[in-house]
Formats: sequence, C-alpha cells, structure tokens
Amino acid sequence: MSISTRTWSRSVAVVALLALVAGCEDPDARSAASTAKSKATELEARVAKLESDLKNLQSAVDSTRGSLQNKINEDMEKVQNRVRQVEEDLTKKLDGKSDELSKDLRDQLESVRRDFDGRLKNKIEVDVAESFQNVRKEIEKARTELLGFMDNQLKELYPYAYQPKRMDPNAAPEKPQE
Repeated sequence: MSISTRTWSRSVAVVALLALVAGCEDPDARSAASTAKSKATELEARVAKLESDLKNLQSAVDSTRGSLQNKINEDMEKVQNRVRQVEEDLTKKLDGKSDELSKDLRDQLESVRRDFDGRLKNKIEVDVAESFQNVRKEIEKARTELLGFMDNQLKELYPYAYQPKRMDPNAAPEKPQE
C-alpha cells in the first residue's frame, strides 16, 4: 500500500467513527468529532494535493527524462558525425601522404636508375676502351712479331735481296746485316 492509500484509509475510518459519534448527545464528543472531521477533510485535501504534486513530479520527471534522452541522442549524433568527419579527414591525409610517398619513391628509384645507368655506361665505355687498347697492343705486338718473322724468313731465303730499311724503293739493295 502506498502512503496516499494508507492516509485515505485512515481518513475514511475517522469519518466512519465520526458518523457513529455524531448520533451521540455529548457536546464534547460532538466537538471532538467535528474537529476530527475538519482535520480529516484537511488531511483529505492535503492528500489530494500531494497526489496531484506526485503526478506533476512524475510527469516532470518523465518530461525531463525524455528531454535528457533527446539531448543525449542529439549529442551522440554530433559526436558520431564529428568522429566520422575526423576519420574522413585522416583518410584523406593518409591518401595524400601515400601519394606523396609513392611519388618520392618513384623519383628516388628513377634517380638511382639514372645513376646506375650512368655508372654502367661509364664502366662499359672504360672497359671497352681498355679492351680496344689491349687489342691494339696485341695486334701491334703480333704485327711486330710477324714483321720480325717475315724479315727473318726473307733474310734466310733471299739474303742477297734482303734490305730491312729501304729509303727509296728504286735504290740498289744494301748489303744484308748479320
């Protein structure tokens, strides 16, 4: 039983008791009954006022609860929107950074490739030049050996006609050197 129901039950019991006493001829009992009746009426009015206040408070609490829920929902939506916006901004920044990073990496790779190609070209040119120089030296050495061999062969086969150094092709042959 709630407080208002108990109070109501008591006031009804008091009113019933007053009704029994009201038939009594005793003026003190009548005045006590009258006083009790007025207090019961006063209590009844107070109970009605308290019930009205309780209903008002409950509706105020319900209204406040509803407004708080609405406010919380609005704030949560704002927070979610803000978080979504921050995520989008971060995603855009990361995309921009990854694009910059990939461009920087491509530039660095291109620079390394150019440097490597240049070094390779220089190395090939130097190696080829050295190889050509070595081939020239070998050809010159082989030519010198061949000339020496041919001179020796001519000297042995035609000692009278051998002239290793002719200044004038029409001049008479010189005596061979031994």
